[in-house]
Amino acid sequence: LNTDSEIAFIVSDGPLDPQEAYLDRLRASGTGLIYIPVDNGYRQRWKAIRKVADLQDGSHSLWHVPAGPLPLLTEDGPDQIISDPWTGWTEQRPGADSTKPYFGADHPAEIVLELWTRHQPYSEAEKASLPMLNSYWENDQDLLVVSDFQWINDHCQTAPQPTWHWWNRLEAWVAKSAARIGHFTDQDEDTGEEESWGFWAFPSALQKLRVGMAYSARGWELDSGIRAASGPSPNH
Repeated sequence: LNTDSEIAFIVSDGPLDPQEAYLDRLRASGTGLIYIPVDNGYRQRWKAIRKVADLQDGSHSLWHVPAGPLPLLTEDGPDQIISDPWTGWTEQRPGADSTKPYFGADHPAEIVLELWTRHQPYSEAEKASLPMLNSYWENDQDLLVVSDFQWINDHCQTAPQPTWHWWNRLEAWVAKSAARIGHFTDQDEDTGEEESWGFWAFPSALQKLRVGMAYSARGWELDSGIRAASGPSPNH
């Protein structure tokens, strides 16, 4: 992604770290068993950059630049256009997940990368010090969690052809770089449309899976695909 001239990363530009802002919204929601982030009035700044040194686990917004400008959602009235994402902007209407900007549920210029690279359980020191813990790694076993790319494509409006071309190139790159370990189809209960999911494992993940590391793939069973996948031998 760093070498892709069509992709920009949307990153925070202060004043708070997005995770800290999210924690503040959770704290403002009360002390019950169910936490729903509330709007506490805080507004994050964001900006587009071409490259990142690394990415933390979690959700990230990617901007497919040829798809056109990004929307600025307003509190009242029609949405606006972010005039210059490279110099940054202050959000007016945050989404439920304040760790990333909110462009609405159906904007085709945004590709979401949900990234999970961790597999080791939390240490006792981490459990005592981290402000938030993910339930995936609160137990005592290693666990690989599926990452994914999410794009609205033509579900709500006709997506730009350049973004379709980019998406197809992404699929081809993944197919070349990783081993396919699962493909499933299902029918959307609301629209009746057939949906499909493809699961792929990069070499390091495939090696871990083939020696029996547990995984979470949103309920899909990948064991047979893991056994059948070509890739590095568990002994190498």
